[in-house]
Order: sequence, then structure tokens, then C-alpha cells
Amino acid sequence: MATSKNPHWLANVLDKPYDRVSWLITHNAFNNAPDIGQNIDPNQHYGIPDQLTDGVRAFMLDIHPLHGGLRLQHGGSHGSSYADLCELLGKIKTFLDNHPNEIVTLYCESYGDIATDLEETFKGRGPGTGDFTNRINWNVFPYLYHRPKPRHGHESVDLHKWPTIRELIKSNQRLVVFRELHDTGKTAPFDALDWYLDQWEYTCESPWNMKNWDDLQENTTNIPGRGKHGAPIFTLYHQPSGTTGGSAGFASSANLDEYLYARSVIAWKLTGKRPSPAVDFYRASDKMPAQINTLDTCERLNNLKEVHGQLKFGSHLFGQTVHVRNVENTRFASRAYGLNLSKYGTREPAQDVKVYNTFSFPLVPGETVNYKLELQGFEFKPDHISVSDFSKDVKIDVQVRKL
Repeated sequence: MATSKNPHWLANVLDKPYDRVSWLITHNAFNNAPDIGQNIDPNQHYGIPDQLTDGVRAFMLDIHPLHGGLRLQHGGSHGSSYADLCELLGKIKTFLDNHPNEIVTLYCESYGDIATDLEETFKGRGPGTGDFTNRINWNVFPYLYHRPKPRHGHESVDLHKWPTIRELIKSNQRLVVFRELHDTGKTAPFDALDWYLDQWEYTCESPWNMKNWDDLQENTTNIPGRGKHGAPIFTLYHQPSGTTGGSAGFASSANLDEYLYARSVIAWKLTGKRPSPAVDFYRASDKMPAQINTLDTCERLNNLKEVHGQLKFGSHLFGQTVHVRNVENTRFASRAYGLNLSKYGTREPAQDVKVYNTFSFPLVPGETVNYKLELQGFEFKPDHISVSDFSKDVKIDVQVRKL
């Protein structure tokens, strides 16, 4: 089956900050027959090494304390079917060792009070790993990205400022790890791991609990869901829930290039955040149409230029929700994107887009970009974001003053 047209696509976004890149995320990336074996209901057809070779650089994992070690298992209903975390980390380490200009991101849904075991495992040790000792090396700790700390212990750190891809490569901090905690009331041990980043501080996402096509289309507008609205990184869920694994039939249609691209662009406009789609069955297989390749769709998103900036109140970020209205009132036209969104009308929804601290809107050739910023009791300079040159990224910082 054809792989991505450009598996080393990061070379095209070297000077973009990490949070202004669209990453194709494989949902339950480990839940595949090559990595786990039989007795699973998979979310992906290909194993982690193939995903990396194809160009996937962001992976969702479920980490459980199981049988004396840390294992990857989805839903807790696979019985003895699981993958070892250390083995997956070994595959990622091998990839990073052999590809010094690549970056990998892990979204870890972790269960239980496992902070100490996590640190040990990421350092190439860990409980329940004896069978792998002297067979593989899974010490990825030297590659971990550590968020900067206040220099003098009291300054605040700007959560919205991320290094560029080039800077991450130069520092060799090429493994970014986010956490989503479950079954624990103790966050302090996890907070002490400065590399295990609180997902809900840095990211937000669209609702994940979609059962069918209607839910998928409704959740194109009802966003974001979990996480802080002001977080700069936005995950766009693009797969149904409610089953142990994924639905290849659903993905056969939902992952077609034009649909995924259209939904991503609309979500981008309705959140003021560049999306990173999370998908099941990311490319074609013997059970999927040959034209399915979500990596190429994501590269289309990365090829779009954007208008982006910050809302500044004096020398600080504004910190309040601002309404953004599209003056032309045409961006939500269903015909423009080929999406069946007629139940929302062919004009934009009644609610305004809301942005908080930072914003990003796509520059789609052939469209008009003219957004107006509004919040009662405040003045914005400029109060319109208007762009006519779509050949390059445009940065516009907006100064906010209380009336």
C-alpha cells in the first residue's frame, strides 16, 4: 500500500513553533495486531515502526499498571492482550537514534499512581521489564522535552510560547510527552516530572464521544471540548467512540482527503486554533480504500498559510475571551467545503468564534479574510484582521485597552 508522499514532512516546517504545526495523531496507536497480536479489536492496521516510517509523529497511548509493569492496553477488556510500554519506547528510541531531524509526541492516558514507575521506565529501567533487559534499549530520557522553568523561581512561564521545530532538533529534546491522568487523586508526583506535561494546561480538544456521522458533524461546531479554551494546541478528534476498537467502515469515508481537510479547516476557523486531527486507520490497507492517506491530508493543512497573533493587554497577554466575527459572514458555507452542514444553515452559526490570548486562522486561497474583534468595554488596535496576501504567514499582534 502507498505510504505518505512525504514521510519527512517536518523538514518543511522547521521554523514554525511546535504549536503552529498540524500533527497527524494516531488514536490508540498501539492497538494494532502487529504490536499486540491476536484477540484485539484494532484502531490501527499498522504497527508503530510502520507508522513512524510512514510519517506519523504523534501517538495516543493508554498506560496501565498491569502484571507487575507498565503495559499498553485499551479499554481493559482484552484479557491478556497488551503491549509493553518499554518495548514501544525501544521502537521510538531506535527511530530517534536513526533520524536526528525528527520529533515524536506521545499523548499518554495513564492510569493509577504510576509516576515513579513511569520515570524509571522512560529512563530504560522500570518494573516488569526483565524480559527485555539486554535485548532492547528503551532509555528515551535524553530525548525528553522539558518545559522551561522560571529563572529566579517567581516569574511566570508563558505556556503559549513554544520552541520552533528547528530549536527542538538543535537541543535534541525531540520527544514531547503529554499526560491525561486517571484513577489517581495524587497529581503532585506527576507534577514533579517536568517532562510529563499536563495535557489540559497546554492543549484542548474537540469532543471525543462521537457515535455516528451526525455526532461528527455536530462536533465540528461544538468545540472545543476538554482542556483550557486558551490552550494553544488543539486536537480534533475524527473517529467514533463507543466500541473497544475503531471502525474501518467509518474511517473509509471519514478519512477521505476532502472530508478530513474540509472538517479540519472549518474547525480551525471556528476555534481560532490550528487543528491536529486524531484518527483511526490512518491510511489504506486491505480493508480500506486505496486513496485513504490522512498524512497527506495533514500535509495539506501544513501547507496552508495562516494569520496568527496574540492579544496583548499592556505587556501581558489579555487573559479574557474575545469574540471574533467574520465580517463577510461566508466562511461556514457548506458548498465551499463539500460538507453536509445544511442543518446549521449556509451562513456561519449565531455564536461568534471565541479566542483567548492567541489566535490562528487559515489563509485559504480564494476566500476573504476580514475578522472583527469585539468585547464590550474594551478597545482593540487593530480591531479588524484583514489579509489579502495568502502567500506567506502573517503575524498581527493586537493591543487591548480598557475603555
